[in-house]
Order: sequence, then C-alpha cells, then structure tokens
Amino acid sequence: MAVTWSTQTLANESYVEYSLWNEELTLRENATISKFIDGSSAHRVLYMYRAILKNLTMNTVYIYHVGSLNGWSGIYSFRTIPNEKRKLFAVYGDLGVVNAQSLARLQKEAQLDYYDAILHVGDFAYDMDSDQSRVGDQFMNQIQEIAAYVPYMVCPGNHERIYNFSNYKSRFTMPSNGDGENLWYSYNFGLAHIISFSTEVYFWWEYGFAQISNQYRWLEQDLKWATASENRTKYPWIITMGHQPMYCSNANQDDCTFYDSRPRSGLPYIHTYGLEKMFYDYGVDLELWAHEHSYESFRRKISISRTVIGIDLGTAYSCVAIFQHGKVEIIPNEQGNRTTPSYVAFTNDGRLIGNAAKNQATINLNNIIFHVKRLIGRKFHDPTVQADMKHWPFKVVNDVGKPKILVEHKNETKLFIPEEISAMILTKMKEIAETCLDKKVTDAVITIPATFNDSQRQATKDAGVIAGFNVLRIINEPIAAAIAYGLDKKISGERNILIFDLGGGTVNVSVLKLEEGIFEVKSTAGNTHLGGDDFDNRMVKYFIQEFKRKHGKDLLQNKRAIL
Repeated sequence: MAVTWSTQTLANESYVEYSLWNEELTLRENATISKFIDGSSAHRVLYMYRAILKNLTMNTVYIYHVGSLNGWSGIYSFRTIPNEKRKLFAVYGDLGVVNAQSLARLQKEAQLDYYDAILHVGDFAYDMDSDQSRVGDQFMNQIQEIAAYVPYMVCPGNHERIYNFSNYKSRFTMPSNGDGENLWYSYNFGLAHIISFSTEVYFWWEYGFAQISNQYRWLEQDLKWATASENRTKYPWIITMGHQPMYCSNANQDDCTFYDSRPRSGLPYIHTYGLEKMFYDYGVDLELWAHEHSYESFRRKISISRTVIGIDLGTAYSCVAIFQHGKVEIIPNEQGNRTTPSYVAFTNDGRLIGNAAKNQATINLNNIIFHVKRLIGRKFHDPTVQADMKHWPFKVVNDVGKPKILVEHKNETKLFIPEEISAMILTKMKEIAETCLDKKVTDAVITIPATFNDSQRQATKDAGVIAGFNVLRIINEPIAAAIAYGLDKKISGERNILIFDLGGGTVNVSVLKLEEGIFEVKSTAGNTHLGGDDFDNRMVKYFIQEFKRKHGKDLLQNKRAIL
C-alpha cells in the first residue's frame, strides 16, 4: 500500500506509523522525500512524501497516521484487498474543486468501506496547476477523505497537461511497472487485470513523440502478459482506463466524434499507434473513458460493415463516387451530370445548391457563393484571400481574423464560416449518393489538394462533420486519383507514377511510388490558384483592360457583367 502526502515546508524526517485496528501504532515506514517546484513564474515549492507499506495481511483493517515529531495528521484506516473475487469500484472522471456534487457522498461511502477502490479517469481540480498549484492543494485536501481510506487509482487527462503533467506526476503514487511517472501502469485486482494509460500522448506532442511509441510498446507487452493462458485464467477480465475516448455520440467537435479519433486510429494521416485493433486483438473486455461529461456505453464497433462514399470537394465542381462491383463508379446528379457546381445561392424562398445555384448568377449576384474552398482554413488577411475577394461578387468580412461570408437570406443578414458553406455542398453530395444508392450514407472519404496545410485539412474535416458525415479519412487528391484509376491493382512491382491534376481552382503534380499495392508520396507541388477558373480570370482581366482602353468604361464597377 502506497501512502503519499505533501507539506509546504521541509520535514527532514517523515514517516508512516501504523498498526492493526485497535492496536498501538507501533509499526513504522520511513518516507522518501522529493521537492516539487510549481511551473509558474513564482516557482512555489512543495515537498512530497511517499511511503510503501509492505507485508500486509489480506482483507485486514489497518490504522495509520503520517508526519513526524514536528506534527501528525489525523488517524485514518484502510482495508487491504479482500479475499473475495468480487470487487466494487467507484468509477468517475472530470472532478473539480468547484461544484463537486458527488464529493460528499464519495467521502462518506469510502469511509464506510463501500468500495474496494476508486478509479478516477483523468481531469482533476480544474486545474491542479492553477493559482501556483494552490488549486491542486485544495483538491488533494478534498479527496483526502476518500483516498486516505481506499486505493485511489488515476490516469492523466488533458487538464493535467500544463508543465508536462508535473502536478499529476508528483501528487500521486501508482504502480511502477509502467513509465514510472504514473502515466501508464497496470495491476491485478480480484479477477481483473487493470491497465491505466495516457491518451494525452496522442495530443500534446510538445512533450515528445517518443512517449507515444514507448507507451504503445509497453501496452503490447503488458497485454501479451495478460493474455498468456495462465494469467488469463487467473485474471479473466482485462479492463483499460484512459481519459479521452475512442468513441462518443456527443454533438461537438471533440476528437472522439471523428471516425479516426486518435486513440482509436493513431496519429493523424499516418494512422500509426492506434489502440482499437490492439485492444480488440488481445481481447480487452471493458474500456473506461471520461472527458465528455456524459454517460453512454458502446459495444465494440470494429467489425461494423458500412457503405463508404468518396467525395471530391472541388473549388469549382464537386463529385461523389462509390467503390462497387470491383471498380470506382461516379454517381451522377439529378441532371445526369458526373460533376456538380460547388455553388450555393441564398434566396428569399430558400437555399439552392449546385446547378440551381449557379443559374442564379445573373439575378442574385450578391448572394451566390462559390470558390469557398479558397477560404477554408485561411485567415482573413492572407494575401491570397485579399486577392480572391476582388473577383467575387459576394462579401467577405473580417471576424476576429477569420473570414466570414455575408449573405441576405429570407430578409435577414447572416454570416457563414467557410466550413458551413462547404458543408452545404457536401450535403448535396450526400443527397446525390443516397438517392442513387437508395439508403442512408454517413461515412465518407474527402479529398483535398496535396498542398493543403493542417489548418485547411482540419477545416475540411470539420465541414464534413457539419454535413453529418463520419469523415473516415482526408486524403490527397493525387492518391485518390491513382486509387480511382485502379493503379494499385493494374501495376505490379515497384513503379514511380506521375499524377497531374488540373482542376477548376487548383493544380497539383505529384510523384507516387507504388509497391505491392502501397502508395508513397515521394514529392508534390501545387498551386491553389492555377486552375481553370484562374485561366478565365486572366482572360477576363485582359478583356476588361481592352474594353476600358477602347470605350473608356471600367467593367469592374459592374460585377454582373464580368461574372
């Protein structure tokens, strides 16, 4: 049993005195002492004490107190692990100092020996580092009336990340068979092998990439041990606890709302170190999560089959396809066309998308939106945004550095972010697919230019979520083209392939290496302003100059004339 406490001044000697229930405190265990320096500019100092009580008797009540000749804590008690195989846990996460409504009940029931252990699945105090870590002190004082009586087992959450999880690492003492700093570890309890790990390694890369691979390898080795026949017989339940979930049904933009959530699929784009398949392969029985402040349960999802569509969300035109009958098939729209204009128009009667929207060009000039792909994921003051705005009849305004599109809709002035307009186009693609396939479609792969940065990629994915999709993957257009043409099936051996993609708004040139059906991008170059529409703009600019030279009139003052 590990006992941990802290003081604001150093006690050169500190220890635990303990004994069996109703006996004198004659047993003693010295504590190790470590210095904790808060990461704020004040560098506030605390001293942490740890003592390990060994050779305890099973299912036995002990009493103890901590301190030194300079002062003692109150007397507390704990029961060692009962012999019974049945165990009762209190499981929760996201417990703060303020509005901790369950705290009083947890304190009471822990002291009445209701629980064999507490599992706190990340996020403490909100936040332990706040006010030079004084909020952490306050939180530890609150849970003292729980953790002093029953084992208090923890895993890190996103709110512990400040100063590289230093408060979390210093204030708790967990089994040392993992990383040694409480981030990942495991233990056996009753019939269960319980694994605590850090989902935060997938999100806070500033603390190092090595922790991702280190934890992954440790998890695999630990699961190998847990699934060895003699161990699985003794501990038939494998339970994991991590803060940020693989799956959730919440209507927000959190990572777990995406199909390729980081704990599930691994690192973005490359999808390495994902945990879903590993946990499935090793037969994990129960996964405990927190973070979302909601209560829901999921059966395993890994084997669910589904219909997946691919969408080319283009600057000028978009199209939707499905892989069936052994090949990629483009799904035509209601006019029988394989592509649909990436246009959205707002009228007093409603909203139009596609061909109907483009047909509004001459009668509803200020409320027809196109080329929104050139805004998505960008800042308002980007030079490219400022240059593009000169060619558009609709208005783009600055909202805290982000571009928003102003339209008149149903006699009201409204502002839309680029992701919302893109989502409308994606919704149209969804409707086209569902009409053709005669069933609901929720899963999609969306293509993007190879030159898109992380912000543009994420914004495109967000647009897909707004449209009601599970966005399985965002992939580069050159790779999508190579797959669509079946090059991974037609070419054997190792080959280099040049993909030349000239679209309405962008041009991309990429060199792909293909070997045994696997594509690798060797090099790529592109321009988001060198597509067919840019050729048109160059010619229009020339004609405007010529018209002005011959007739003395500037057509730029009449946007309807140049649209």
